[in-house]
Amino acid sequence: MKKKFVTLFPNLENIHLVKDVGLIPLTMCHDFEYDSKIVCFENDEYTYLKSEAKGLNLNFLPKCRFKYVSELKYIIHNAKSIDILNMYHLSIHHSLLIFYIYKILNHNGVSFLKLDLDFRGVEDIENYSFLKKLVIKRLLKKVDIVSAESTIICEKIERVLDRDVMYLPNGYFKNKNQNHCLKRLNQFITVGRLGTEQKATDFLIKSFIRIHNQCDWNLVLVGKFERKLEKYISELLKEYPQLKNRIKLTGEIKDKDKLMNLYKESKVFVLPSKWESFGLVAIESMFCGDYLIVSDKVPPAGDFVKNDEYGKVIEFNNVVDLSDALLNATKININYEKIKEYAEEHFDWKIICARLNDKINSSWNTSK
Repeated sequence: MKKKFVTLFPNLENIHLVKDVGLIPLTMCHDFEYDSKIVCFENDEYTYLKSEAKGLNLNFLPKCRFKYVSELKYIIHNAKSIDILNMYHLSIHHSLLIFYIYKILNHNGVSFLKLDLDFRGVEDIENYSFLKKLVIKRLLKKVDIVSAESTIICEKIERVLDRDVMYLPNGYFKNKNQNHCLKRLNQFITVGRLGTEQKATDFLIKSFIRIHNQCDWNLVLVGKFERKLEKYISELLKEYPQLKNRIKLTGEIKDKDKLMNLYKESKVFVLPSKWESFGLVAIESMFCGDYLIVSDKVPPAGDFVKNDEYGKVIEFNNVVDLSDALLNATKININYEKIKEYAEEHFDWKIICARLNDKINSSWNTSK
């Protein structure tokens, strides 16, 4: 009989279906024969269920004044039929308490907490009081698998909370047109919510301007953008009119194939963020062979570039450091195929979930 894999994620939105929240249970269902579903409130239209997340089941919780009550009722009534309970984020009053109740009601079940932490979250945990850390450590004894998305976060949490943390990065599904090659253009590309404090687009633009007269490369900015960014670029072009056709603001690209083609015709992907828990767009670009330049505020930066073999980690907000990395990238011979191979070997969802499946089976056998 298939094991039941339940992800309890009350605030699920459509976009979550094509991120780890949706793609882990989907992969566990399609490739490892789990009976997977996400339990949530009905917060969105979930159009991805007809495309990228087709085959994934959702179970809607009844809405009530206190949402947490609905979650507790669901666990109390269904704990014994859930073989693997998956939740996100470390919280005494939410995930850890629900896991505690689940394990009391089903001591043979496997509890799986995916931390989804950035450096700010780790700092918060490091600054918890002794008593709060003690309570967390006690509650974590009821959690069979704790995972984080980068090796550096794993190491930090293991040190702070005195327990094993599984390295389980986020992944990507290889696109059916992935091997279709396009002519590489001399261009840097970044993708995200442009102009926000988090994405630090101004940091990238300043760095590009610093080296614009030393190379003939363009900068392509992809994604929804804040109006203040449009105004910022407009003012810059008055000072640097020669860059009018070299800094390109595309807007959001919803067509996945079109976005993949942009990755494949670019040579270098830049992720200059002030904070991230992972940075999925970096993986997307690596699957297309792009060399990475990534901020040291992105926890898996070192996992991405692997000792500078597949990219470069730069100091956040250091314009000289980023501009030097940009300029150096224009001069080196980039092995696009090697970068693609590395991405496929380390960040393919099927490979990642195979490791998770092994860990679940190990925990399952231990709990019996």
